Amino acid sequence: MDTKNNLYDEFGNYIGDDIDSDEEYSDYNEDGMSDGEYSKGSSNNDDNEEDNDDDNEEDNEEDDEEDNEEDNDDKSGKRNKLIENMDELQKVYDGVEVFVEEEDTQDIEEATINKINANVERISFIKKLDVEANRKNFDLVETSLPNNNFSFKYLSELMKQTSFIRNICIAGHFHHGKTTIVDRLIEYTRDKKNNIRISNNRNKNSSTVSFFNVNNINEISEKSNYLSNISRKKKNINSSQIINNYNNNNNIKGTPYNSKIIDHLINYTDTRLDEQARGLSIKAMPISLLFSNRIYENIPNNILLNKKKDNVKYKSYLFNIIDTPGHVNFFDEFLCSLNICECCCLVVDVVDGCMYVTENIIKACIYENVKIILIINCIDKLIMDLRLPPNDAYHKINYTIEEINMKIESICDLLNKSNAEKKDFLLSPLKNNVLFSSSIYGVFFTLKSFSKIYCNIYNAYNIDIDEFSLYLWGDIYYDEENFTFVKSPLYANQKRTFVEFILNPLYKIFGYVCSEEKEFLIPFLQSFNISLKKSDYLYNTKYLLKKINGMIFQDTTAFVDIIIDNCPSPLDNAKNKTLQIYSGSLKTKISYDMMKCMKGDETDNLMIYIIKNYHRPECGMIDLFGRVMCGTIKKGQSVRILGEGYTLNDDEDMITRVITHLWIYEGRYRIEVDEIPAGNFCLIGGIDICINKTCTITNVKIKTNKNKEDHVNLNWYDDLNDDDNNIVKYKNDKDIYNLDKSALLNDNENAEIFYPLHKKFRYLNCVNSVFKVACEPINPSELPKMLEGLRKIDKVYPLSSTKVEESGEHIILGTGELYLDCILHDLRKLYGDLEIKVSDPVVQFNETIIETSALNCFAETPNKKNKIYMIAEPVQKELGDDIVQGLVHLNEDQNLNVNEYI
Repeated sequence: MDTKNNLYDEFGNYIGDDIDSDEEYSDYNEDGMSDGEYSKGSSNNDDNEEDNDDDNEEDNEEDDEEDNEEDNDDKSGKRNKLIENMDELQKVYDGVEVFVEEEDTQDIEEATINKINANVERISFIKKLDVEANRKNFDLVETSLPNNNFSFKYLSELMKQTSFIRNICIAGHFHHGKTTIVDRLIEYTRDKKNNIRISNNRNKNSSTVSFFNVNNINEISEKSNYLSNISRKKKNINSSQIINNYNNNNNIKGTPYNSKIIDHLINYTDTRLDEQARGLSIKAMPISLLFSNRIYENIPNNILLNKKKDNVKYKSYLFNIIDTPGHVNFFDEFLCSLNICECCCLVVDVVDGCMYVTENIIKACIYENVKIILIINCIDKLIMDLRLPPNDAYHKINYTIEEINMKIESICDLLNKSNAEKKDFLLSPLKNNVLFSSSIYGVFFTLKSFSKIYCNIYNAYNIDIDEFSLYLWGDIYYDEENFTFVKSPLYANQKRTFVEFILNPLYKIFGYVCSEEKEFLIPFLQSFNISLKKSDYLYNTKYLLKKINGMIFQDTTAFVDIIIDNCPSPLDNAKNKTLQIYSGSLKTKISYDMMKCMKGDETDNLMIYIIKNYHRPECGMIDLFGRVMCGTIKKGQSVRILGEGYTLNDDEDMITRVITHLWIYEGRYRIEVDEIPAGNFCLIGGIDICINKTCTITNVKIKTNKNKEDHVNLNWYDDLNDDDNNIVKYKNDKDIYNLDKSALLNDNENAEIFYPLHKKFRYLNCVNSVFKVACEPINPSELPKMLEGLRKIDKVYPLSSTKVEESGEHIILGTGELYLDCILHDLRKLYGDLEIKVSDPVVQFNETIIETSALNCFAETPNKKNKIYMIAEPVQKELGDDIVQGLVHLNEDQNLNVNEYI
């Protein structure tokens, strides 16, 4: 033991003799003897040394064999155990590919498992708002390009022809049928013969499935048309087989004539799942469609020349349509759309008549000098729900039109409009600014379009349909003996021409189809030169009515004609639109370029009015939507973004960005283009980080040399002058400028902003954000995420407002409870992706003054030599009424040049 202890120090380190590294050393031998004991007894064993050596060699060989066998057993055991573990992992994680790596053989920059795109299951309907939907699948998008009957290449070329563009918004009260009308318009632009859809070559689960390029579409569409022609030649499939295939592919149970095959375009412009679940529109949705005017087909040219209608025959027009919400809480969406449109299609339910939202729409249109087209919708309710006789239905329709005109007259009188201006706003079927429709069943007609129907029936194309339509409304009666129209009835209970020529055929169509009186329906349809297949009569009532009405009223002929007649083009309305929305001086070349709607090849100035913001399908980025007022916007162009707080004296709210994407917005998909000229709608990507609600985009550089005035002579602006007195009147908020030929335009002025929404519609009570809630995240660490979501909420909701109170509460202001509910839903699901606590909604109150203050208050200057005294007193009653009615604007232009008033 002493010998052993001398070999190691107190810390256990070896201090004995040096030994070789390859020599084995042990304190005890195999027999359990120490090294000293073994050396003493070694002399006694000299005789047996040779025998022991032989035995040791044999033992070593046996030990080596045993060790090798044990090693092999250990390796095989590990392998079997690894296989068992793999089987267990495969059972636990069924359907998952399992990797077991003992060594890292990959590069340090390469991930062990590569990231893959997560699958996004697109759903079309949700039952509850808080389940089944998230930010990745919340928007309804097209995974393949729909089969349109027009080419987007042709549409992009037509965008350069400003006179063939119409910018309109569809507005009306809640549930009056606005979105259904747009559904019918979209349905009529679908190509029903070509069943081949153009798919996006990107991942169908990604957020870019709805993005298509106009150049790629042109190449693919040619191939699809070729394939569709071949398929139609090879296959002759009847309608019942098509319906069976549709039902089998879409798991539609029931008869092969199920109504779901008809309603695949229900609420197409409601692209959010919560819009589908709530049953109302929340966002204004733009869509661009191509229509042709066919009402003057087969009409002789001599009649068209007499009526100066030769320029509208067989022409194609680009309709930029915005479907707006009808709920009063989302009235801000309509006001944004009205700023960039030339015409408003006012949809009125014939049963409900003029409602609160309808009255506000009329007021906004008259204030902004926007044309109104009246659409009397839900004609079918008079027949199928109320079951009124045709004569009573006429009086109900006439009363609805008169009710709308009474509202128009009262607002015009309030604004001191002249008789001529008032007459332009009044509505009448005789002026061809009233359209009758039943959007559910595909009925669209005006007096002129119904006149064309009778011309087609009797092949009487030498009749002037414009003149014939004047006899189909009012107290006009038809004399069958003399084939003339008279103003007094020839006998008792004689029906008016509108009842006899229009309502009676409609009543017969609905009556025969609903009562399934096939023996009366077939000969009646033959009088309209219409014949149906036997399989068509097996469809349900709704489809059969839509099919018959579509064949009688020739789709959207009436709608296209009434828009062309009443809605001015962006070129014709450019001067009026500039006066209404531009806050800058009207004596500059920038203003003149906007008043003439000049494109990029005519001017270097670019002005774009951004009125709304839309998020992309995965809610990661926000794109800007607006209208090009002058110039041409191009992809990759560097522009200046002027915010709502930008002024000539304070340019802090200004930033420079590069445009990365340009799209034509089509609701559920986008068409990417390289440039968009003046007069068109545009969707811009790449500059969302610097805007708030509305903004102005321009390429006009800041001009610092204000002393030297660079003027442009008006000699080459001869068309600037009016035809009557060679004077042009520019109306601003305070001044009316009269420019004659000798006047000069200032070309050294900087671009100014367009009016923000909250400063432009103060005369409407429904645009005030008076409801508020306080919110905070449940997890305090998610406060930055909530703040980022609130910033996006402030961008996408025009009248929303977010602020922080002195107590530290985050306040959200909105126009109503439903408005705030949608905001909080988007904050939780789309923009914040977090759980929040919300207070009860309360109404915000403002203090006012009801009597004159009893004491005078004063303030002194620091040198005690000057004092200012003030008292508080209520305004005069007349002034208060004028402010409420909008006659006096509290938001005067702050960017005024003082020299103009000195």
